[in-house]
Amino acid sequence: MERSPSLDEYKDGMPERLPDSSARRKRAWIAIAVLAALALVFGVLNLARSGAFARVAGVGGVKGVVVDEMGQPLPAEIFVLGTNLSAETDASGYFEIQGVPAGDQTLVIGYLAQGTEVPVRVAGGETRDLGQVRVSTAEQRDRLLAVEGGQ
Repeated sequence: MERSPSLDEYKDGMPERLPDSSARRKRAWIAIAVLAALALVFGVLNLARSGAFARVAGVGGVKGVVVDEMGQPLPAEIFVLGTNLSAETDASGYFEIQGVPAGDQTLVIGYLAQGTEVPVRVAGGETRDLGQVRVSTAEQRDRLLAVEGGQ
């Protein structure tokens, strides 16, 4: 509450400096504005970290061709990590996935019970062409042969 002046303050006439209630109001409004700005900044940072920001930004797609070290197409399955989106390559190794949340995503390319992670940035409303995605097959084949040879 504002402090009301007493009559004692005016017994010698008007004081040189009158109580300034507007200065207190200004300080209060400045404090409220600073607190609101801080709350907004922390809210936006929290939203950006939660992944919801990418979903608000829209969805896009990814496409590419999965090949081995020699450039030969591979029969693989591609998953978008953290979603239920997936696709299988066709005979030429081509795949395309639509409806991918915009933002930084990770594709997992599954081949012979092994997964290769591929980071990708998806823009809303666009399909990102990854071109040829090379997957190392030597290690997977060696493991498969070791399992088959041991039986």
